[in-house]
Amino acid sequence: MSLLKKNIDEVTERIKQKCLDSDRNISEITLVAVSKLNPIEAIKEGCCIRFIGFWRK
Repeated sequence: MSLLKKNIDEVTERIKQKCLDSDRNISEITLVAVSKLNPIEAIKEGCCIRFIGFWRK
């Protein structure tokens, strides 16, 4: 498992717990991954349920 995937999984678990604590539905939350340093392939491997796009200067 990549470090990026591991970090995303940990953040997702924290979000789930906060949703339970605050009586919110997890489907109301969108986790957005943004990176300047990781190649797009690593981000896709790490998380993507849906890839929207990327911007380059």
